[in-house]
Amino acid sequence: MNVIGELQPGEILEGSRGTYRIERKLSVGGMGVVWLAQAIEEEKPVIIKLPRITGDPQRDRINIDKLVQEARILLLLDHPRIPALVDVISIDALDIPVIEYIDGETMERIYMNSPTSVEEATDIILKVLETVSYIHSLNIIHRDIRPKNIMIDRKNEIHLIDFGTAKYFYEQIQDVVSAPGGYTAPEQLKWSSTPQSDIWSVGATYLFLLTGKHPLTFFKGYPESPLPINPDEIVPGLPEHISYAIRKALMPHPEDRFASAEEMIATLRGLAVPVKRTLPILVVAGIEVPIVKRRVIIGRAPRSQSGPVRVEEEDGSMKLLIRDPKAFISRSHAEIYESEGKWYIRDLGSLNKTAVSMGLGGWQIVWNGRGKISDPAPLKDGAIIALAYKEDLGPYFTITFRAPQK
Repeated sequence: MNVIGELQPGEILEGSRGTYRIERKLSVGGMGVVWLAQAIEEEKPVIIKLPRITGDPQRDRINIDKLVQEARILLLLDHPRIPALVDVISIDALDIPVIEYIDGETMERIYMNSPTSVEEATDIILKVLETVSYIHSLNIIHRDIRPKNIMIDRKNEIHLIDFGTAKYFYEQIQDVVSAPGGYTAPEQLKWSSTPQSDIWSVGATYLFLLTGKHPLTFFKGYPESPLPINPDEIVPGLPEHISYAIRKALMPHPEDRFASAEEMIATLRGLAVPVKRTLPILVVAGIEVPIVKRRVIIGRAPRSQSGPVRVEEEDGSMKLLIRDPKAFISRSHAEIYESEGKWYIRDLGSLNKTAVSMGLGGWQIVWNGRGKISDPAPLKDGAIIALAYKEDLGPYFTITFRAPQK
């Protein structure tokens, strides 16, 4: 058997946990071939994904890597709206994922040219955002959220699928992730993905539900010089908070978008906008951490820490400890501090650098070498801070700074 994906109905495959009988081919995409199979012992349907082999060595390597990455990511996830990794089958020295089967249809097929109501669209997007909030809490960025990758089952529940292009810390396929239709954040096309990139994709998906059209129809200047949109001109009569949410999610610069899925959820549930902040806030893995001291030292948490973030206060300063299973964040990585009413960040001599976002995919390196304290960089509202930044891999872990409002 080869890895091109030409299995045969009735063929039996052995996995590490069970045995599977091939039923039929479900789909052929640009990167993979999806087969429907039956888990014989458990008597339930599953899908088996194989890479699509084109004959182009570089493209074929990416297709294989995408499949491997999806299996790695699904191993980390346990959520009712994300299909589970059921098993792994070894085919031609490759580990092929066996994934939970979702009996339903893609959002794209259901709503293309058939827009839904504001109420139904908002209900769906809230479920998507709750799922995105979960993966972001694990420092996973999906990078390909769009109607084609959201399934709606027979119980009208949503499922976020296709994690082959997802980014986990530095782990990712070595290829720019771009989806047709305007669902890809403009900075992502320049090799820069953050949680705010997924927020763009959710906002674009929201627009699709309300119009039945791919959002590219309504974008001007995308992707090089995108302009802010006016949702009221696209969908007249939107409630104010819905219009605000879509516009903010689709702001051209990632710093101007919602800092987290939770922030967008709060807006869609009717929280007054904009939210007034009396204290600066750091948004870390979707968690809002108020800055109650004039100095915050950011570093890697001890391995015993269970949650993603822990805050300690001592000697007039705060410590923000971040769980980092791969240990690229230094013990004392960076410091945020206030001086004369303004906020700054500087690197504390980390091994893997600090950076601050500068619009559409640009990053300012804040680093003066290992063991050397860097010059400070000013922090504006919405600034995205990268802990451990590499030009070829992008940000390893990000924090968003929210300035107080006067």
